[in-house]
Formats: sequence, C-alpha cells, structure tokens
Amino acid sequence: MLREYIQQALEQATYEIIEDDDPYYAEVPALQGVWATGGSLEECRRNLIEAVEDWLFLSITKGLPNRQDIGVSLLTRLLNQAGISREEWETEE
Repeated sequence: MLREYIQQALEQATYEIIEDDDPYYAEVPALQGVWATGGSLEECRRNLIEAVEDWLFLSITKGLPNRQDIGVSLLTRLLNQAGISREEWETEE
C-alpha cells in the first residue's frame, strides 16, 4: 500500500533545474512542503521518495489534518486496517 501511495505521489511530482549546487529540484504540489533536490535527477527522485515517506509518517503519527485527496485516501485505508474510524482519529487528543 505504501508503494502505491508513493508511486501516486511521484506521478504528480514536478521537476525543474535550478541554479544551485544540487541543480535538480522536485516537489509534489498535492503534499504541502514536500520537495527535494539532488545532484542528478535520480538522486533528486530518491530524495523526493524519502520526503514523501517522512511526510506520510509524520502526518499519521501526529494526526495532522490533510485535506488533499492523495493523503486522505491513504490515511482512510490505513485507519480502516487498524480498526479506527476517521472520526475517532480526528477527535483523539
């Protein structure tokens, strides 16, 4: 399931070349704050995968609200597998 999520996020990624020591830049617009750089396109993509994983784990662990479709879909599936309703998760302190 996580591989599917990461793949879906990467399909939405945008890439550009910037003037920097690590000239390759990528971001996933649907996931606020998820971006990465790298010295090569492949390094940038690997770093972006790590950023998506970190965002996902932090969001779930901290119970951060996320209204983006990509995150809500995965979060709902993970909560269902854990036997937790979305309402329980959102109201838990």
